[in-house]
Amino acid sequence: MAPSITEVLAELSLLDRVVGVDSFSMSDWYLNTSGRLRERSVVDVGGYWWSAIREEEILRLNPDVVLADSGAHKPLQETLESYNVTVVYIHGASARSVNEVLSDIYTIGLVFNETNKASELIGRITSGLNEGFKILRPYNGRRILVVLDFWQGIWVAGRATFIDDVLSRLGLVNAATTYGWSAVSVETVSEWSPDLIIVACSYATNETIREVGLYDPGKPIVLLNSTEVDIISRPGPLIQLVPQVLYAAIERGLGKPVETPTVTTPQATTVTIKENGDHYDHYTGRGSGGYGDESSGSNNNSCSHSSVLYRAIYWLSEEGFLNSKLRLLLVFSILLASTTLPILYTYIVTLNEGLPGRIVVYRLYRALYTILAGTVLAASGCILQASLRNPLVDHYVLGTGSGALFAVYATLLVLDHVTLWIISLAAAIGGLSALAATILIAESISGSDIAYVLSGIGVTSLFSGLLVLLLYYVSSRYGLASLMLTGTFIQSRLENLPYALIAVILVVLGYVVLAKRLNVVMLGDDHAAQLGVDPRLTRLLSSIIAGVSASIIVSQFGVIGFLGLVTPHTARFLLKTSDNRLVIPLAMALGSLLLFTTDTLSRSLVARVVGEVPAGAVISAIGAPFFLVLLVRRFRGGFT
Repeated sequence: MAPSITEVLAELSLLDRVVGVDSFSMSDWYLNTSGRLRERSVVDVGGYWWSAIREEEILRLNPDVVLADSGAHKPLQETLESYNVTVVYIHGASARSVNEVLSDIYTIGLVFNETNKASELIGRITSGLNEGFKILRPYNGRRILVVLDFWQGIWVAGRATFIDDVLSRLGLVNAATTYGWSAVSVETVSEWSPDLIIVACSYATNETIREVGLYDPGKPIVLLNSTEVDIISRPGPLIQLVPQVLYAAIERGLGKPVETPTVTTPQATTVTIKENGDHYDHYTGRGSGGYGDESSGSNNNSCSHSSVLYRAIYWLSEEGFLNSKLRLLLVFSILLASTTLPILYTYIVTLNEGLPGRIVVYRLYRALYTILAGTVLAASGCILQASLRNPLVDHYVLGTGSGALFAVYATLLVLDHVTLWIISLAAAIGGLSALAATILIAESISGSDIAYVLSGIGVTSLFSGLLVLLLYYVSSRYGLASLMLTGTFIQSRLENLPYALIAVILVVLGYVVLAKRLNVVMLGDDHAAQLGVDPRLTRLLSSIIAGVSASIIVSQFGVIGFLGLVTPHTARFLLKTSDNRLVIPLAMALGSLLLFTTDTLSRSLVARVVGEVPAGAVISAIGAPFFLVLLVRRFRGGFT
């Protein structure tokens, strides 16, 4: 149920025993897999991700065994096994190293009692990489940067990834010093100073590369075609062709080597590259071609452990890893300072004014709540933008705030006696309902950035109109109802603390659980699925966490718009990266500082002239122009 699994079966000559495959495999060009499957009328069972797999189709086929991806199909295990279907889980597209690929091959060989063929394939792959090292010897030590995507940054294959493992085995150096798949800026690419940049992104064009500024560092760039992208980025039997792709790419980017060694390539699937390097011809099976004469490959079954040793050295002493850790430590230090210094400042200033103890406590509560609310709203904005891959959204734009406040008003109107717990629960339900409505409407239109904005405007307008109608009745029972329309911290009490802390705990848990997953989802659903991350489940969890936490803040302090929109973009600008492990905590720090500063100025300075202005109104006055600038740039295609 994964293309890489199907490709292993094709290599082992086992396609005649296949009765059903995933949708991606039905269009797999490797070894003419798709044509051979259609000739045998193999059934498409959907997918590749588990939520798109048609379980009824699998049960109807009544297979002897199902080969599944441990990252993509685990939720299907209970259902299939309840109907006595045997499921064997392997790494599949979740493989992160060559050794895991080789382990998958041998596991499949064991399942079908074809361990000899599996060992032969392992030998060909291992020998292919060893021979690839010889082929690429003239380029040994060259610093190669592999770029995978261009969404909100330049996504690269960092250290301890599958691509990094292959590069190290071939004697090349990964120019990226980040760990895992990460988004970086042009400045970072320039600092790395790679000898060659290889763009392995199927939708990328020269115009795309120019727009993101990747030509600015002045380094040679090679743009791979879709076939080459599959070979270099798909962890399966295709890795035996990676040396050919890299040799062709490096030769195109850096020129021919002074001396090209004569080597013998293992018996493996080969491909002819046209002289202009534009695309590959169709694969014709094993034979001569590529970079050497056909010969019998070695059947060496040993799997090199160099990648394991390399990872150990990297974890202990790699400068890039230490830099990333120190950067993360610095961001969290800023977050800690942003949450403690404002409270200390408020305490010192209030004491110096000689105010009564009751006023001191009130101001401390008020400062604490602005910090907690700013932290939550900024984090929810980051999570929503990353999960939806849309830089124009936050809880306010998507209608969560107005939906939550409508639920609060309705609860106050319907029930004679309400508690903060009931109000918070009602707000969470209302906020999630509004968010779900916006997402469903936007996806039904086109799912584009503008569709989300327009859907959010529609949902927000609907609930805002209902809020005005209810306000006439609610204001007589709750005096601060009108101020909650723009967010206020005037009524800051101890009773609000548990609910504010619950919201903070939610976003902190969301950061811990989702930060890395969101980085992968930002690459696109296909990339996420191949890396073992369920994009739909990630979006669902992100929406629930962001929606519930923001709704709780709304239930306590009212609607504060655009804070979750401004702070993530500011954090990305300061960090020069879209890595959510760094962006979310810095955005939280910025959100707390911005909301505290706004509320303090409103309470101390503005109040002396025109009376106290709700903090949410000031934030909206700042955020609305920012939003319009983003919208115009996005519409004109200038925003990245």
